[in-house]
Amino acid sequence: EAEYDIIKFCKYPIATLDEIKQTRIKRFKNEIRALKKARDGGLSNIIEIKFNDAIEIENDEFLYYVMERGHSDLLDYMKDNEISDQQKFVLCKDVVNGIKELHDKLEVYHRDIKPENIFFVDGTWKIGDLGLIDSRSEDQHLDVLREKIGPSGWLSPEAVNKMLCEGTVLEDIHCCIIKEYSDVFQLGKLLWY
Repeated sequence: EAEYDIIKFCKYPIATLDEIKQTRIKRFKNEIRALKKARDGGLSNIIEIKFNDAIEIENDEFLYYVMERGHSDLLDYMKDNEISDQQKFVLCKDVVNGIKELHDKLEVYHRDIKPENIFFVDGTWKIGDLGLIDSRSEDQHLDVLREKIGPSGWLSPEAVNKMLCEGTVLEDIHCCIIKEYSDVFQLGKLLWY
């Protein structure tokens, strides 16, 4: 069976004037930068980007990147396979290492940890889909007021607070900041899963 890489496109044209779509394009560019930094840093539990570019489709230009292909994501893997306690331990270790690499080496928070974003690649579990990352060191925060950040069913309390309380009087008593502890919460749910 032949192995193919995966292409991920940004669904918004680069030249769009829509502010929300421009924010999504900036997130896509952040994802590409983080994946390149992970690749160049030799981070073993982050999906590897091969290259990126832009392509013209029907007179609009779209960003894309090519990444290594996972044999399965965690959701499908758990449906299709019975795994031993030792395999569960390795899986958990790889995922924890990936989150640690994101936090310590890339200084970003994933904020979208769920089984569909964990990929099995040549015997190693890797974290992918960095489209919602936020940087610890940059001043560029792309979140908008009361935006839902993260996967339904896997949201941290802070992410729920952001959706419901940010910009209201309730923000003073409920934390609405989605940082490393939100990743830890989602990671805990993933390990439980």
